[in-house]
Amino acid sequence: MSETQKKRRKGRVHSSIDSLPEPVRQQLDLKLSRKLETFIELSDWLKSEGYEISKSAIGRYSMRTREAADRVVETLRHTQMIAQAVSEHPDLDYTKAAEIVLVDGLMQRVSTAEDEFLEMPLDKAGRLLASLARNATYERRVRAELKKIGAPEDLVQCLGTENEPDIELTNELTSVLMEESDMIIATGGAGMVKAAYSSGTPCYGVGQGNVQVLVDEGFTDFDTIAANVLASRTNDAGTNCTGEQTIYVPKDQKENLIKAFEAKGCFCVRDSASVDKLRNGIFPGGGPINRDVPGKQPKDALAAVGVEIPECPIALVDLESFGPSEQLAREILFPLVRINSYEDFEDALTQAKANLLFEGAGHSSSIYSHNDERILHAGMVLPVCRLSVKMPNVMVTGATNSNGMPPTITIGCGTWGGNSGSDNLNYTHLLNKTRIIRRIENAVDKAIDDIFKD
Repeated sequence: MSETQKKRRKGRVHSSIDSLPEPVRQQLDLKLSRKLETFIELSDWLKSEGYEISKSAIGRYSMRTREAADRVVETLRHTQMIAQAVSEHPDLDYTKAAEIVLVDGLMQRVSTAEDEFLEMPLDKAGRLLASLARNATYERRVRAELKKIGAPEDLVQCLGTENEPDIELTNELTSVLMEESDMIIATGGAGMVKAAYSSGTPCYGVGQGNVQVLVDEGFTDFDTIAANVLASRTNDAGTNCTGEQTIYVPKDQKENLIKAFEAKGCFCVRDSASVDKLRNGIFPGGGPINRDVPGKQPKDALAAVGVEIPECPIALVDLESFGPSEQLAREILFPLVRINSYEDFEDALTQAKANLLFEGAGHSSSIYSHNDERILHAGMVLPVCRLSVKMPNVMVTGATNSNGMPPTITIGCGTWGGNSGSDNLNYTHLLNKTRIIRRIENAVDKAIDDIFKD
C-alpha cells in the first residue's frame, strides 16, 4: 500500500462490526434494513451468536452504512445528470463534467465510502464517472440504430473513454465485464486474449495472422495469382488478418510473377535503401507496428516511413530474407506483399514455416499447385489450421458458398496460436447443447485392439 493510500485510510472510521464474519455481518445488515429490532435487541442477538458488540457500536455502524448508501445514490444521480448533459450537448468536453463532480464535493464523499472506492484516487474516480457517462450517450445512439433494424438493443455495448483514451480505466472496466460474462470471444492483441483467458470465464481467443503463399513449381498462371491476391490483400485496406503477406515463387519465375502484379497497377520496391527504410520504419526498433501505417493506402503508408512510390493498390517488396532475423517477415497491416524466391519446394516450406513461427502460427496460408501430394505435404508441414488452395485467402473466413468453411471474422489458431480452438468461430460454439442418450440395444463391446486397428 502506498503512503497516499495509508493516509487516506488513516482518517476512515472502522468498527468492531467490520471484523465480524461475512455471513453474520450480512444478517446484521438485513436486520438493520428491516428496522424491526432495536439496537439493544440486535446486541443481544449478536451476543447469542458469540460476538460482544455494544448497542452504541451497532448504532454508529447503522448510521455509517446508511450514509454510505446515500452517497452511492447521490453519485448515481449526478452521473445520470452528466450523461443527460452530454446527450443534449454531444460536443461537450466530458472532462468538464468530471470537474463539476469534483468541485461539488461528490468525489470526496465517494472516496470515503466504505466500499470499492476505498483505494481510488479522486482524479481517477472523476474520470471513471465521466467515462461511464460519455459511454452511456454513445450506447443510447447505438441502441437506437439497432432497434431500427430489429436487432437486440444490447447487441453492442461500449466500454472505455472517448478522445483521450484512459487505458488503465478501460482495462479495469473490461476486466469487470469479462468476469461477469457467460462467454468471452477475445479478438484483439495478445494482451487482450491473455486477459480473457485469465478472467476465469469460458473463452474463445484468436491468434495473429501472417499468411504465407506457396507457388508450386509448374504453376505459371501468375495472372490468377495476382488477381486473387489483389482482391484479398486490399480487403479492409490491408488490415484483414487473412490477407496474403509473403509469396514464395521459384527463383526463375520471380520476375514473371512481379510483372503480373505490375500489369494490375502494383509497384515493386527493389532497392536496398528503400527496403531498409521500410524495415526500420514499419517496425521501429523491432517493436510493435508503427501506428502511422495500418489501414493506409500503400503510397501514404510508405511515405510515412520515408519511401516515395506512386499510387498503387498493393506495394510489393523484393525480399530474400525470412524468419526472426527479418522484421519485414511479420504481419503488416496495410496492402504490402513480400515476394521471396526459393530453390525447391522444400526450401519454400522452410521459409514459410520460419515466418509463421515468428508471427502467425496456427492461422492460415495458401498454395497454388496442381499436385495434390504437395498440397497435402504443405498442410502437414506448415503450422496452420487452414490452407486455401488456388483462391483468395480471405475466403478461409467462409464468406462464400464456394467452400465449406463456416462464415466468421474470428479465426481460431489452436495451440499453435495459443487458442483453445482451431475452428472458424461461429454461433454453434456459443450454444449449450443437451444430448438425450439412450441405450443401443444389442450393442457389442469392442476390444481396444479392434477399435484402433486401422
